Amino acid sequence: TRNNATFTVGPAHDVKDGDAVAGEEEGDGAKVGGHIGKPGGKEAKGGGSFMVVCASCGRPIVAAITTMMGSLRRCGLVNNDLFHFNLGVAFAAGSIQLHLIILELLYMNEFVVAVDRVSTALDLLLVALELLFEECVRWCMDFLKPVSWTDEEEKQMVRLISFCSKKESKELMSRVWPSGEDSCEVMLQGLISSTMNSYDNTAFEKAFVGKILRDLLSRETMKRVLEKVFRMSLKMVNESLEDYSSPVFRGDQNETEAIQRLNLHKASTNGKHLLWLLERMIELRVVDVTVREWSEQAGFTTDLQRAFRDDAWRNIVSGLPTVILRCTFRLTNAVSIGTILASRQVRKKLVEDWLSVLVVCKDNVSATPISPNNKSLYLELEETFQRIISILPMLDAQELVKKSIEPLTCGRLDSLPQEEFLSLLGGARTSPPAHQFLVNTLREVGVKLISNVLSGVGKELERIVLDHLQVQ
Repeated sequence: TRNNATFTVGPAHDVKDGDAVAGEEEGDGAKVGGHIGKPGGKEAKGGGSFMVVCASCGRPIVAAITTMMGSLRRCGLVNNDLFHFNLGVAFAAGSIQLHLIILELLYMNEFVVAVDRVSTALDLLLVALELLFEECVRWCMDFLKPVSWTDEEEKQMVRLISFCSKKESKELMSRVWPSGEDSCEVMLQGLISSTMNSYDNTAFEKAFVGKILRDLLSRETMKRVLEKVFRMSLKMVNESLEDYSSPVFRGDQNETEAIQRLNLHKASTNGKHLLWLLERMIELRVVDVTVREWSEQAGFTTDLQRAFRDDAWRNIVSGLPTVILRCTFRLTNAVSIGTILASRQVRKKLVEDWLSVLVVCKDNVSATPISPNNKSLYLELEETFQRIISILPMLDAQELVKKSIEPLTCGRLDSLPQEEFLSLLGGARTSPPAHQFLVNTLREVGVKLISNVLSGVGKELERIVLDHLQVQ
């Protein structure tokens, strides 16, 4: 009932199962009444079980009220006494009454009378959204805009906003999120950027930001922010190397050299920030989109090769190749061990584009003593490429092997045809680094391909010799 229900009932063993109980008129004239039923239709020994049942629909209103006869006697009650219950039935959110009000508004259009306070507007708004009652939704939204909310009403409003259209909820959202965007993402992005770009960024600050990222409840928010910061850092490194590889010669030579040094320093600094960011993303396992974007950097890898073939970077930023290759190693290693689930095309592009950068780095540092750390990095990256190639389809693996052999073999040959012929006549075109690469990295696939190449070379030599003898 809408208000109070008064029931007069007696003990279960004093009445017969199904006996009616007198009801009274309460509130708006709703008939209140019931009858009593006993569990199993039998008397309970030593106590009674009462069940108040609606006289009209037969549904239980108060179920399983179990008492002991001894307790009744201590209260001054005897078996034949009648019990008077006055039960208050309150409104419940989403009750049938709210639906009835909505149905009345469909025909009566009395929104001014029905929507008189915030709580009513919120309750009716939920039902109106369920029933797609657009006019009632607009009226409730218009009522909620200029009035104040309590904390509980604001929480309820936030839950309802997601069910409203963007146009309808725009003004209400501005009260909850004044900036019109997710302030949590903006704050987190600013925190990460300031930590990475601060002049005296220490390990403590980066550890603090890393802990915040690990403890963040919204994984999607963290993923969006980290991907956005990654793109910004990668763009800065890419633009710096592009400016270095294609300089604009304006002014005197000293100015051009200063700009080139600045570009290299910017690339190196942002590369270190990028490495730290990638390590955090791999740790948090939100790097699936990042590894795909890293495999689509054909122009970036071309600029890297052009820059690393120049000797100017050695005296300016000697650690730049190590930083870039370490970023590549972190991503490719996560792909090879299954931490990142990358598609076949992504794995193929990683090896295809970044192996050439590794080859250029090894060629340029061969003239100078290589540090143990760099040597270990190069070997680990080669082994990682090997694992990725080994799990690719055979046709893709053969294609990558062929592209991998060419820079390791032909790139080291002198352009003189006499020396090339002598190297062919000697039976091998591969240098010791290329031979080591084939043995350690390409395994059986590489050996088979080299065997086919040597067989073709033998036939080519035979043809040249026979043609020469015929001419003679």
